[in-house]
Amino acid sequence: MEGFSVISEALPVEEMAFLRAHSLVTDPDAFGERYETAAARTPEEWVEWLHKRTEGSYRKIFALKFAGRIVGSCGAGIEEGDPPEGYIYMVYLLPEYRGRGGADLLLQKVHQWLFGVGIRRIRAKVAAPNQHAIRFYQRLGYSVLGEAGFLHEGSAIPVYQIELQRERWKEKNVNPK
Repeated sequence: MEGFSVISEALPVEEMAFLRAHSLVTDPDAFGERYETAAARTPEEWVEWLHKRTEGSYRKIFALKFAGRIVGSCGAGIEEGDPPEGYIYMVYLLPEYRGRGGADLLLQKVHQWLFGVGIRRIRAKVAAPNQHAIRFYQRLGYSVLGEAGFLHEGSAIPVYQIELQRERWKEKNVNPK
């Protein structure tokens, strides 16, 4: 994790737009958006795209930095309900920064925020073919709950619903393996 840091305020729009477009080219079957959609956005639309994902106190995007450059991101939010639930989405790291501890730090900060405001469980969806991501989440304490539809409209790629309970997170963070 050395050299990595995480920010969630004053995110640079151009770097976030690059990272999103890069993720859709590199891993087109991992996200619910197509590259063509992202590539067609104007600079103003990218500002609006980022604003929609960070407005209010119940949504944030966490950005992973290395040497002053954005190299990864994770969106997080809180869904109303009784009890409210946390969710994460859009988790991506540039390939050359994977396997170096950055994703662990990024998700640690996201989990701290969500569980710190009283959320009891965090959910996410992961494309079924992305076994590397599924193993990563399981290592962090997530459970795979089962299939939850398809990646996007017209896709034949199934997605799994995964979940992390606050108690499991505490257990993994008090007694890390």
